[in-house]
Amino acid sequence: MYYRKLGKTGLNASVIGFGCNQIGSGKTGYKDFARAKEALFLALDKGINYFDTADVYGERLSEEWLGRILGSERAKVIISTKAGLTGDGGRNGHPDHLRNSLENSLKKLKTDYVDMFYLHRPDPKIPLAESIGGINNLIREGKARFGGVSQLSLEELRTVKNDTAVSCVQYCLNFFDFQTTYSIRSETSAMHYGFSTFSPLASGWILKTKYTALAKSKFPFFQPGYYRPEFPAYKLVIQLAQEHQIGIHQLAIHWVLNHQEVHSVICGTSSCDQLQENIKALDLSVTSDLIEKINDIVQKYTVEGHKMRKIVWGIGTKMKKVLH
Repeated sequence: MYYRKLGKTGLNASVIGFGCNQIGSGKTGYKDFARAKEALFLALDKGINYFDTADVYGERLSEEWLGRILGSERAKVIISTKAGLTGDGGRNGHPDHLRNSLENSLKKLKTDYVDMFYLHRPDPKIPLAESIGGINNLIREGKARFGGVSQLSLEELRTVKNDTAVSCVQYCLNFFDFQTTYSIRSETSAMHYGFSTFSPLASGWILKTKYTALAKSKFPFFQPGYYRPEFPAYKLVIQLAQEHQIGIHQLAIHWVLNHQEVHSVICGTSSCDQLQENIKALDLSVTSDLIEKINDIVQKYTVEGHKMRKIVWGIGTKMKKVLH
């Protein structure tokens, strides 16, 4: 494992973070506490020190299980949590809600503070400055060391660039979702934000094993206008991976980390085997020529993603009906 500083936070985070969205999940993740414990201990053993969770993850069990399992390891790790999603497709960015959520998270996590507290998504009903102000108050009280935002548009991000409460950001980045953050990445680098990405495997689509035909008809990656017909980017990247005898799983993660403005990629898993596969991405030896070829492909075949943001992040609970 190796580490990068999360921008202005100064936190030294493992370049692969453990995404805890499947911890406690009774459908596709670690629904058994013993399995979750095994995976988290394996992560620690492999040098992962960055654990990302949220109040709504794992059917609201993720934080509780994470707190129980980490125990005395708390001081050795970086914990980020988020609030602002209601779990039923809604959003709530009111400062009172953010406060109540974080205070409840601290109890579940069995800690006095979190290293990073994110606004999970902006709430259109609450001014962004008001939500950020609420996070700032929690930082002043010592309940969070740093504040952050997730999936803001470039315009929204620019409105908070002078706010000291915002030190870190999270965005989706993968072969399919490249243009969405194209302008944002350079902006965040100039602001010295800690930059974490998630969904390097496009929620499993890159592995082509997770979705039914009905899911494909609903999932935003498949909507008209988001990607060109028949996914030539995917086919061409797969072809490159095969030519170089590299697993697409590892190549996807390695490619994300190749972007120097990215400090850590948060990888969700549902098994120890998947966790091991994620970590293997660090062992790849990939030429700059191959990276450039991939960059050319994804820039050619993906469209600007900002205009699709409402589709991508507005599907809420609809996916629950179409996932396996």
